Amino acid sequence: MSALIAVNAGDAIHVLTDGASTFRKNGVVAVIHPKQIATPFGAVIAGMGLWRPTVRFAELANEQAKTFDEMVAIAPELWDDAKATVSTNSGDVPYSTVLAGWSEERARLEMHVLQERMGEGSGLWSNGLAYAVGPDYSAGDLVLAFVKRFGDDRQPFDAHRDGVGLFQVLRRHHPKKFDDGAQRAAVGGFVTCTVVTREGIDSSTIHEWPSDSVGQLIDASKVGMSTGKLRDAARSLLGAT
Repeated sequence: MSALIAVNAGDAIHVLTDGASTFRKNGVVAVIHPKQIATPFGAVIAGMGLWRPTVRFAELANEQAKTFDEMVAIAPELWDDAKATVSTNSGDVPYSTVLAGWSEERARLEMHVLQERMGEGSGLWSNGLAYAVGPDYSAGDLVLAFVKRFGDDRQPFDAHRDGVGLFQVLRRHHPKKFDDGAQRAAVGGFVTCTVVTREGIDSSTIHEWPSDSVGQLIDASKVGMSTGKLRDAARSLLGAT
């Protein structure tokens, strides 16, 4: 498992994922990669845990749907097909996929969650407005408080303060227990933030942990650096909007 956040703020949906995938045996970083896929019809498909089911779902959605509403309507069938790609040696590794986009039929932004093997207190969902999952079941209370704050209470969400802030706490204080029995950090690489609105999607990297590298363990003491403000400053200097 790693980490995923999705918050429906009403006028926009914020989807955040980290970029680290680790070997289940010992927590060594296997690959650092984006965990979000944009569809041709302006929706976002984001995943955590086992990555292959999310990839396969996106492939099927792009083949069989032309709108977000069409994708949502056939999502259960597509998810069943996507789960069939999971090998038997994957054990009990959980995985989930978030779908975010604008529904023309219902004239609103929507999020939908598909998940498998998620134990109690892992992936938590509140009123269709907020979803969060951490790298280990020990993070249950933390992500529960998070989804209540942005689901039931509908407080303003800030990607850097609230999203990256949660990822930092998950990285430092909620390590995953790996097959060798050790508990090690599993959140890392970088944070991708995608903002989904009626007009479309905008995705950027808003935080990086440069110390994380393939073939190494994640050092939870390294806090990394936020990149969103630097990116915005560069755009301003170039006169971009």
